[in-house]
Amino acid sequence: MKLTDALWNNKEWLFSGLGIALVVLFWRVVQWFRVKPSDSSNSTQSDTAPKTTSAPISQQTFNLTPKYIVDTIQAAPPFSRSLTANHFVGNYVEWELTLRSIFPRDDGSAGLVFRPLNRDYITIRCSVDVKASPFVKVIREESILLVKGRIAEADEFEIKLADVNLVVLKPKN
Repeated sequence: MKLTDALWNNKEWLFSGLGIALVVLFWRVVQWFRVKPSDSSNSTQSDTAPKTTSAPISQQTFNLTPKYIVDTIQAAPPFSRSLTANHFVGNYVEWELTLRSIFPRDDGSAGLVFRPLNRDYITIRCSVDVKASPFVKVIREESILLVKGRIAEADEFEIKLADVNLVVLKPKN
């Protein structure tokens, strides 16, 4: 069997995965050109532009939702899902999430598990230093937190964040 015959016989499978990857890559390039550092003195952002923080451009947060990320990965062919997921890694996000659980770790950190406010079946995980965020010792499940961080990993069901900063928005009594 020649290479050209193999490519021709598998063209739909090959190009469907490549097509998804190219669409995600195109979207990232468009977002990169659309997002500029904001100048608070004379700049106004439209509601359609991605919302960004005033962090350096390498740490700007994009208006990606957990549902969009997971749906995009799930829409990719199985063989291309890890490639599609890798397109989201490194992006900084800022999400309001519901705390599902906290568990202490031996190294002085705490593992936190969240879900989106709309109760999508998506798990968001992160780790924080308990000394830097002592409120994690007393906060209760179902509290709403603002979670800012960098996407470290993603797959069809879960997103892991790194470099996390937490703000309690609505504690559960």
